[in-house]
Amino acid sequence: MTEYQPQLQRIPDARKAPVPLIPVFLLLYIFLAFGGLAGGVAALYNAAALRRPWLILLAVVAAGSAFALSFAAIYTMAVTGMSGRALGLPLQLSYLGFGALVGWQQWAHVRGHDHLDGQTIPVLQGFLGLFALQWFLSPQVFLYLFSPARMLLGG
Repeated sequence: MTEYQPQLQRIPDARKAPVPLIPVFLLLYIFLAFGGLAGGVAALYNAAALRRPWLILLAVVAAGSAFALSFAAIYTMAVTGMSGRALGLPLQLSYLGFGALVGWQQWAHVRGHDHLDGQTIPVLQGFLGLFALQWFLSPQVFLYLFSPARMLLGG
């Protein structure tokens, strides 16, 4: 094997999804702006459309971990008496980490879909739509999206 021979073992085979996919940049924004559960659902949409079991499992694990982290944050607030604002930043950074992991795993697959002339949601219109949704979303719904454990615990 020469040094110029392409290494294809790390590149997945391209598969075209029947529906428009969410670009990886928008996935990361959904994780950051709306929390891990909403980001996990968006990643699950991409993974199911691409028919990739490994990506489906990763999206479910990311959503479940984000859900568990919101319970851990509420438990920490109850035990230590910390405010929600003090735990908001670490929770949001963990959601950003989940988004980066899921985005890194889906990057090549979405690129392969795009290479086969598959449709993706335009990034600019997607950002504008998500920004508008974030702007018009009531604070209570946004809080439940960001920390779904509050909805189950009733507060």
